[in-house]
Amino acid sequence: MFEIKGRISLGVHINGIEFPTERVGVVDYIHMSCSTRIAIPMLDMKLIDTVEWIATKSPLSDGALIQISVSKDGSKRQVYRFRVNSYTPTRIGSGIEYRIDGYLDIPKYWNGSTYKGFNGTSSAALQDIATQCKMAYVGDNTSDSQFWFPSNGQYQKWVQEIAEHGYINSSSCMWRGVDLTNTLIYRDVSQMGGVTTKMSLAVPQQDHVTITDYAPIVDSGSNNHYSGYGDIRVEQTPYSTSGKYRVHDKVTFNKNDEGDMMLNQSIKSTLDQNRVQFGFIDPGNNHADYQRAAYQNSRVTNLFTSGLSVMTPESTNVRLLDTVAVSVDQSRQYLRVYAGTYRVASRLIYVIGANYYEKFELMRRTLNTKLPDTAPSAETGVLYKDLT
Repeated sequence: MFEIKGRISLGVHINGIEFPTERVGVVDYIHMSCSTRIAIPMLDMKLIDTVEWIATKSPLSDGALIQISVSKDGSKRQVYRFRVNSYTPTRIGSGIEYRIDGYLDIPKYWNGSTYKGFNGTSSAALQDIATQCKMAYVGDNTSDSQFWFPSNGQYQKWVQEIAEHGYINSSSCMWRGVDLTNTLIYRDVSQMGGVTTKMSLAVPQQDHVTITDYAPIVDSGSNNHYSGYGDIRVEQTPYSTSGKYRVHDKVTFNKNDEGDMMLNQSIKSTLDQNRVQFGFIDPGNNHADYQRAAYQNSRVTNLFTSGLSVMTPESTNVRLLDTVAVSVDQSRQYLRVYAGTYRVASRLIYVIGANYYEKFELMRRTLNTKLPDTAPSAETGVLYKDLT
């Protein structure tokens, strides 16, 4: 166990055997990440073995269990478990350096497949998958009951497919992700929801997570090119009595984050249409809004073009897809453009030497808050209709 009193306590176990960090071994760095953009949390770690302890004990192999326990400033010890995906040993002057790549210890979810379908809503289906894979589940209820078929696919790919067609109402937008706590999370991000954590930019505040470094995220151009300016999805069914196709070319969403959408109206007005996609023919099993959900989830997701990449040296309980409120001290008004509410799209834990950091990718649909008020406001409830 590596420990500096009052700063950090760190332990690394490989297949139940503790890696000796006192004098004979060095943990160069540990990088753990979860995101809505990856199917499962990942581990990147570098160990330096000065006495060939790993080679002697031979604990490293495919699927070897890596357990990392860490406590920051006397906080509650957090334990994270991963499985070895690959590793690379390199001989250096002080011993052998091991670069280890791993995935969260939910191998059935990551590698396993199934042929058994599920009859119910997408939320109930994901909860059942989490149970099958020995994971926890947190999610919003949906209104999209049907028989979901996995086609003998891997669980993590099936979850992605289900979430892409998840639907609550005409303004919902469903995101999914797996947290570092082995929890499958499924949320409607069209609304920010209740704030779970408050963050303070630059100036410490009581009961706030202090952000010590930040970088703006702006992805408007590429996302708008993809679908922000309005693509079209054509829904086909052999059961239509009118012979007409159902065409989706607009989305609606609740306007509950402040500021302006990063859409260029002059460009938008010059486009008769963007891409045109054709959905798969409905065999009669899909829920009524199956194709609508795929179109809506994709388009509203691509409106999340503004955000912050922030870092804190504090140990937090922030979870993937939580709603956080970023505030700015009155003395730092030049930072007011970044104040407001965000959804957590990614969380990373980084340990290097005696230093502990957490990094978050925070996303929202708008560029800045209203002026001069910089405090995160409550949801306005205004509905943006027919955004083409």
